[in-house]
Amino acid sequence: NGGLIFAGKDESGRGTSGGSLTFDRYHQDQVVQLFGFEEGQERSAGIKVNDQPEGRLDFPAVDRVRTLPASQQDAAYRAANVGGTQRLFAGRATDKSSQLVLRDGQGRKRLVLRVGEDGATSIDFLDQAGKVQRTVRPTAD
Repeated sequence: NGGLIFAGKDESGRGTSGGSLTFDRYHQDQVVQLFGFEEGQERSAGIKVNDQPEGRLDFPAVDRVRTLPASQQDAAYRAANVGGTQRLFAGRATDKSSQLVLRDGQGRKRLVLRVGEDGATSIDFLDQAGKVQRTVRPTAD
């Protein structure tokens, strides 16, 4: 039904941080995640909302997938009802901007509202291929 994970140093003793509080669908994977991570200069924190398949997650099948050749794993994961789609991100991105990213049912970015570290604002409208079709910025005063 969810979980809490956190970490500090990596295997080599280098300082990193990470934490995640998730809420899952019943017999499925996470639909809401509150997270934060830092590794070197890379940092991100925020909230994600995901869609999950309608069927139950087949946990024993997931364990068996790991023993299959890589070429067979994607299909086996789908058969086990693994495969959420991120629909929303709201938080601090690795480029130090604040973002609200809305995605379609296939997980493709379609709308990105951004406030840069320098205060610059923009709204990007993207097509199905992820190409920006239009960017809206405030007009000069």
